[in-house]
Amino acid sequence: MLDKTFGHCRFVYNECLRINKDKYESEKKFDLDILLPELKAMHDFLKEVSAVALQQAQRHFNEAMRRFFKMKTDGVGFPRFKKRAGKNSFTIPMNEPNQLISIEDGKLSIPKIKGIKFRCDKKVDWSEVEIRSATVKRSPSMKYYASILVRIPDKEPLPKNDKIIGIDLGVSEFAVMSDGERIEPPKFLSKSLDKLKFQQRALSRCVKGSKNRERKRLCVSRVHEKIANQRKDFLHKLSRRLIDENQVICLETLGVKGLLENNTRNMSRAISDCSWSMFVAILKYKAERAGRTIVQIGRSFPSSQLCNVCGYRYNPSDFGGVEWNLKIRRWRCPHCHADHDRDLNASLNILKEGLRVSGQGLPVEPVDTGTIEVS
Repeated sequence: MLDKTFGHCRFVYNECLRINKDKYESEKKFDLDILLPELKAMHDFLKEVSAVALQQAQRHFNEAMRRFFKMKTDGVGFPRFKKRAGKNSFTIPMNEPNQLISIEDGKLSIPKIKGIKFRCDKKVDWSEVEIRSATVKRSPSMKYYASILVRIPDKEPLPKNDKIIGIDLGVSEFAVMSDGERIEPPKFLSKSLDKLKFQQRALSRCVKGSKNRERKRLCVSRVHEKIANQRKDFLHKLSRRLIDENQVICLETLGVKGLLENNTRNMSRAISDCSWSMFVAILKYKAERAGRTIVQIGRSFPSSQLCNVCGYRYNPSDFGGVEWNLKIRRWRCPHCHADHDRDLNASLNILKEGLRVSGQGLPVEPVDTGTIEVS
């Protein structure tokens, strides 16, 4: 029944898109007021699944069209037809709390489908929470998940402290902190690359449409899913610790899309494996809940090229004409003669610039400079 609901919701979305495309070709206008009863009258099989899920699929199409008209200048493209092999999900919204969705004795009940056994990753007393909606998804590895949206009281922010930190994100080291701490990159994709290649080669040998190919496709999906889960676990644990320990966190703004386009294939793979954008997004929402401050400095700020002691900026003429490049891991300031580790120096400069931009007014002097030596 879950698979049937996925398919019917996908059909409603695609049918709304097809009708609008045909209408535009003939009349040069769109019609977002397609009624679900009209579609049900033409297709009896739509009555087999929950009408609420089908209505939400239609709303998703209308929202996609509105986003296209409103934000097409920002690169939001025209809606495309959903594929069976793509994302499979449906949503059960509720106007009244706990009206259509109920959870009792470890079983989830939604319209047309009752008593689904499930395992929750959090300890929740479902009799005391207010359920607002449920989104059921099927992953490429054929696992089913339900995202239950509940209304809970706001948590108290964490107690304030005076600790501030600057973080330089990189490839050779995932993060270098202004207090000298270094986080090694986990490299989950690189460690699983041999296994992934083996499974993908086996998949490429299978005949398309065969049961063997479907089994091998699941094997490839499971490898990808494990890598994604490992990465999320690492990012959540690291971000949780940083939020708990620090009141202000200063970061640089990274143009990840440009870095992926302008680097070699191996470098792009390593950048993607780091998931900087996901890490920053997780930090932001956790900081908002905990009452912490996230400061991002400008993308053009030369954090690695500035001396954090005297403010001197790297000049090739002072280093025999050698232009700034990734191979320079340590350099000595010609003015104050401070010996700089590239990443640690960048994190200290990010910290100072972040505090200047945000106007926090917190002191930078107590921060331990780690391996910096002045001769």
